[in-house]
Amino acid sequence: MLLERRNDFRDNAPMSPTEAATVILDAVRNKTWRVLVGEDAKLFDQIVRGNPEDAYSPEFFQQLQDQMPSALKKEE
Repeated sequence: MLLERRNDFRDNAPMSPTEAATVILDAVRNKTWRVLVGEDAKLFDQIVRGNPEDAYSPEFFQQLQDQMPSALKKEE
């Protein structure tokens, strides 16, 4: 399952490695102390901050999948 998820992310990532590097390097140049790369990271951060104690529960991952924009959802 993890290998499948890794390959899916590699093949369908919403941002290329070059774009991600640009976001990170721009943030470093601007002395931004915290960088979230991509809409999925922003959503993940929002959900974790809303309920950090449950961040590793099965319910958390279900909530994340339910709220993930359709473009980022893994098609079954």
